[in-house]
Amino acid sequence: MEISIKPPLLSVVIPTKNRYEYLEILLKKLSTLESSEFEVIIQDNSDNNNDFLQYLELLDDKRVKYFYKSGWISVIDNCDLAVGNATGKYICMIGDDDGILIEPALRLLDYLESSKIDAAIVNPLSYTWPDTNHIVWDSLSGRAFFKKFSMTYKILDSKTELEKVIGKGGSFGLNKLPRIYHGFVRRNVLEMLKKDTGTYFPGPSPDMANAVGLSNYLSEYLYADFPIIISGQGKKSTGGQGSEKQHHGRIENQSHLPKDTASKWSDKIPYFWSGPTIYAESLRRALIATGRKDNLNYSCLYAVCLVYERQYIKEIWKVVFGNKNFLNCIMTLFLILYYIFITVMQRLETFIKNIVQYKIMKQNNFVACDIQEVIVKSNDFFYKN
Repeated sequence: MEISIKPPLLSVVIPTKNRYEYLEILLKKLSTLESSEFEVIIQDNSDNNNDFLQYLELLDDKRVKYFYKSGWISVIDNCDLAVGNATGKYICMIGDDDGILIEPALRLLDYLESSKIDAAIVNPLSYTWPDTNHIVWDSLSGRAFFKKFSMTYKILDSKTELEKVIGKGGSFGLNKLPRIYHGFVRRNVLEMLKKDTGTYFPGPSPDMANAVGLSNYLSEYLYADFPIIISGQGKKSTGGQGSEKQHHGRIENQSHLPKDTASKWSDKIPYFWSGPTIYAESLRRALIATGRKDNLNYSCLYAVCLVYERQYIKEIWKVVFGNKNFLNCIMTLFLILYYIFITVMQRLETFIKNIVQYKIMKQNNFVACDIQEVIVKSNDFFYKN
């Protein structure tokens, strides 16, 4: 196969550590494609890579570029190295248990190039690997689900989307922020972020930190309601841990986090590791790193923690009542009660939607033994719609 010497249109970067069983399946599928307009950057921090080196030798695909860093580094370091090794005009980061539809992605990037748009996000398709057991929906294992994709796109304003995330204290995730994780960002925009902050990921959670940071360098970007990215949930990933309700613990025990995570942790954020708390802390740090002084909605964060992380109630109440006078505590409690009601209603709505999607609308899901099979069936869906 003749490989283009010019920089590819797309770099798919995949930071990984000790999860070759997912990664090898994805690479096997991507290597069957003929296009020379993409490259795959593997940034590896695994304990032992001997077997994987043999796999890459047999794969023999020059588009797959492998970089290895031995010894302990944080997830942020691994992600920084991955992006730094990419050469494409646009960069997309995915997990080693995720998938991507390369040909639709390249067509999307052609449109971004011609329209002078620096970034895009998409609506991922969800896939639960067979090794993951969902705490509520046992039948999810080994299944992929099609949402009601409109197959349309629209322009979003980064300032508006960032205010939405700040207004919820980061506790509900990234929403529709621009991002490199499961999104596409022009290289020069990423380099501006790194020049000003010293990293592409100015916070302990790479997806939130990057998204918040990029919002200061992008005014508008594209949202495409297409299933170009497959969001995988393998047992060893944080997504898989979330499905099995294991995505929480002591901050000191999270070896993947930067070493200064605990020492720099805000006294306004409950001191334990979970989705809402690590997102809030990453949001806070990314805002500071990019020179912003926004106040997070901590009351919303506390409410979400009380609904989803009740086992840490002591840690939650400690920050609620810490460093506040009596009147402020009363006002905060009323706001927490309000956001608890909102959160419970949203959780109920999601639960009902899941029942409809997973139990009634069975035609919208299919069984797949691995990400390779999901990519094949997703491509079929994409071209039919």
